[in-house]
Amino acid sequence: MTIITAVFVSLVSAAALATRERIEQNEQTATQREIVKITGLWDSRRYDSVRDVPADEIIAIYSERIQGPIEKQGLTLFYAANEMNDIVSIVFPISGMGFWGPIHGYVAVHPDTKKIQGITFDRQEETPGLGGEIVKPWFQEQFAGKTIHPPEEGKPVIELVKNATSKSPNQVDAITGASRTSYAVQNILDNGIRLFFESGGFVPPEGR
Repeated sequence: MTIITAVFVSLVSAAALATRERIEQNEQTATQREIVKITGLWDSRRYDSVRDVPADEIIAIYSERIQGPIEKQGLTLFYAANEMNDIVSIVFPISGMGFWGPIHGYVAVHPDTKKIQGITFDRQEETPGLGGEIVKPWFQEQFAGKTIHPPEEGKPVIELVKNATSKSPNQVDAITGASRTSYAVQNILDNGIRLFFESGGFVPPEGR
């Protein structure tokens, strides 16, 4: 009986370990997919969406073109390169409290123009149809082309505005009915951008 119990426990432990490893691998691939998406390294001519790109292709793109994670003054950065090994995008994380829970995402910026290439939110707990709209393309695509700079007191780098008929270069549309989530995203972006500049994120990693 003791032997049977030991064998059973061993099998259960092995299955639990394999499941945990599979979950960790899936989470890692999901993060890589988000970074590949906002850096524009996937082939939009072959696929309608980055979600359609097979996992093994995402892993290959990430392995060949992304350098990171690289820690700089406590901030985790990723550097994307083209076929000639020139850095074409720098990715930094953003995170903070939303209305209902933590929000986490990534921002990709061009190393020369300092313009946002893409933004994504991979973890959030906001209300579907309201604050949860931060994961939708219409919301995220607004940030592309916006220039970042060190935040100034009382002046958000990118301002989320409500029902604006004409927006200034640093403004994007807030989410209707989700003003608290919109304000939280504005603050999360400001904080992430501040940390990025403080870390010297635009300075290429060693070997570049």
